[in-house]
Amino acid sequence: MSRIKNKKLLISLIIICVLIILIILNILIKENKRKNTNIENQKAIEQENQEQEEGELLEELKSVSESERIKIYISKYFKYIENKDYNSAYELLYPEFRNNYFPTIEDYEKYIEEQDYPGLLTIDYNDIYMQGEYYIVTVKIGDMITRSETTKIEKQLIIQENGYNDYYISVKM
Repeated sequence: MSRIKNKKLLISLIIICVLIILIILNILIKENKRKNTNIENQKAIEQENQEQEEGELLEELKSVSESERIKIYISKYFKYIENKDYNSAYELLYPEFRNNYFPTIEDYEKYIEEQDYPGLLTIDYNDIYMQGEYYIVTVKIGDMITRSETTKIEKQLIIQENGYNDYYISVKM
């Protein structure tokens, strides 16, 4: 009799353990689905925000003068450099220029590091003119903190604009 009672007790314990495991698995699966849904929603929101920002930028570019538009492009390029987002800056380079001077992103990063740009950049636009289909821009790059005129780096940039917010940059070497 005692053996039968022990067997029934053991079977009951096994059933209870299996039920607890099933409940825990169900909770974990629901939590995982909730997390995946949150990640998908977050990605959708980020995509929507990016599209909205691009739309706003496009409207701004359409409403400003050519020289202001070119300044926006150059500012974006140097903002990437300032933030050490070299991949994004590299992608803005004219493909042929990029292939000739910086075949790899590492070559480009080395070039940027050699320029010894300050941590916070200021850009003074000295000259903007068109030559054929290209905008030639001379800028002086300085340190926003020291604001020293003697430490400014002068660069000449060539911008090829294919359409609003569709452009390439080259640097006179």
